[in-house]
Amino acid sequence: MLGKLIKFVLLTRFTKRLLLINLVSLLLVYSLGGGAKVLPQLFIWYASIVFLVITLTGGFVVLKSDVDFLFVLPIRRSYMVFSLFLSMFVAYGLLLLYLGILELNLIPITFFVLNLSLLSVLAASTAAIASSLSGWKRWAFSSSLALLNLSSLMGFPLSPLGAFHGLLVPGTVSLSFLTLVFLFLAYRTLSNVHLLYGKSGNLVVKRPVNFNGKDAFLAVMLRALSFIDIGGRMNVAGSVGFRVLRVNVIQALGFSTAISVVYFLLVKTLHLTSFHSLIIIYSIAAEYSLLVLMSQAMFMHEPIWLSFGVMEPWRFARYYLLGKATSVELILLPFAVVNLLNPETWGVSLVTLIVSPFALIYLASITARINPVQIRDELSVPAPFSSRQYFTAIASFPVMLVMIMGAYSPTLLGVNQVQVIPYLLVADLFMGVPFLISKSFWRGVQAVMIERGFT
Repeated sequence: MLGKLIKFVLLTRFTKRLLLINLVSLLLVYSLGGGAKVLPQLFIWYASIVFLVITLTGGFVVLKSDVDFLFVLPIRRSYMVFSLFLSMFVAYGLLLLYLGILELNLIPITFFVLNLSLLSVLAASTAAIASSLSGWKRWAFSSSLALLNLSSLMGFPLSPLGAFHGLLVPGTVSLSFLTLVFLFLAYRTLSNVHLLYGKSGNLVVKRPVNFNGKDAFLAVMLRALSFIDIGGRMNVAGSVGFRVLRVNVIQALGFSTAISVVYFLLVKTLHLTSFHSLIIIYSIAAEYSLLVLMSQAMFMHEPIWLSFGVMEPWRFARYYLLGKATSVELILLPFAVVNLLNPETWGVSLVTLIVSPFALIYLASITARINPVQIRDELSVPAPFSSRQYFTAIASFPVMLVMIMGAYSPTLLGVNQVQVIPYLLVADLFMGVPFLISKSFWRGVQAVMIERGFT
């Protein structure tokens, strides 16, 4: 019974296709950065951040299907808890393996497998423990664990990550001891854990916006600059649904500034400038993912066709898209500044400054026309995949192509970053400008949205 339950829980969260994608991604990461001499320090920073996030968001990932079907079966509670714990072990193991795989050339394979397995168990245990903490206690627990992990950079022998920084034997021993202690504490916590599925709340922007004395352009622009929506169809541990997060632009700018400062310090202190290929790939992938999520959410959670009734569709869309493009430019500006400080990543900075705003306009426009998804709430049953969604993905390919060519301009085009600016401006001209001036296009979008209605 337990074996079948474990298999069911794992397959509902990690499909064979998902595991294949992870395998290919891991091989790609290893081929690009394997054998790098500075990567032990990078992995310690990465693992410390992973543990910090895990503990701050600690708890079991319980799917709605678990509550509706699995939890009503006559199965022992201890079996269910153990299978869920094992699924967390696999998930965190894969997460740590993305940079941990680069340690294969630096420590013996036996120690690598042992330490990574222990780290995965420790991560699952800390998540379970953190689920019983709240407020300042969780923050204190998370911060203490993060500092303990980072202490390996200073040669502290009792750090659980010491094995990845030259302290192979003492690091493994301390990690084993800490894992056993946390596993025992997690076992005691899991006896009282609540196996519930709930709707996660959004960060709602409650700051009032005053539109008095403003014309249509300023009113729409001001509203578009007040917040950003990030969301779309997401598969969270096997649970498919729509998620939309609304964040104040000022808060998002502060968050991106903090991350960019940490990113700059990591690159400088760990001397990662020589790994510019990895930096460029991850930067472009993160930026493209943000643009896709923003473009999907722009027309998802609001009946935009009601706004079309206030003024002509093309006029409202022009103001709305310009406002959102300005928002994404502001949010990504700190990363552009940081990348300008490294000559190897100037291309990424130019992509951020020149391409990203028009790329958002393009992605949002084709999404609105080909496959506009409008939902009433986040618990709506997602519509099945259709050919329209695949067409949308295919139509978004030029954005990725332009971003990669801009970032790798010295290699792909044989020119320096300054010479590539005209190419990027021409790409902007074709990607974004037609959607800002076309009237018939947005009349068609209005018709499609009204015809399809809510999902």
